[in-house]
Amino acid sequence: MRRSVGKANRANPAAPTTLRICDAMGGRPPDAEQLSRRSVHCSLGVGGQVNMFYVYLLKSISNPEQRYIGQTDDLKKRLKDHNSGYSIHTAKYKPWKLVNYFAFSSKQAALDFEKYLKSGSGYVFSKRHFWK
Repeated sequence: MRRSVGKANRANPAAPTTLRICDAMGGRPPDAEQLSRRSVHCSLGVGGQVNMFYVYLLKSISNPEQRYIGQTDDLKKRLKDHNSGYSIHTAKYKPWKLVNYFAFSSKQAALDFEKYLKSGSGYVFSKRHFWK
């Protein structure tokens, strides 16, 4: 599934014009086990390695009002870390479920999108489109 980000990208030509929204069957976000079985299709980086960077949205299962936005280059490991209590910012609200994630081929693009989602207008945008 592909969604256009809209006017935000037209203002910044360096920003990606489209995001890949990866979700599991039936429109539900994948859990860690499904992530390990899915293959990621993207261009190969230096040395033939796949270089993808992810921005992800988590929601606490124990306290659904708690949400978290982060970025990583290893989504499976990062989700396990959150649910194991390794992150001091998310440990008290574990367990967490993955709501959405976005794959980028550029680390800077992932960082910029994470920063945008944490801004005022990004918060409103994500609330309207991703936190359902």
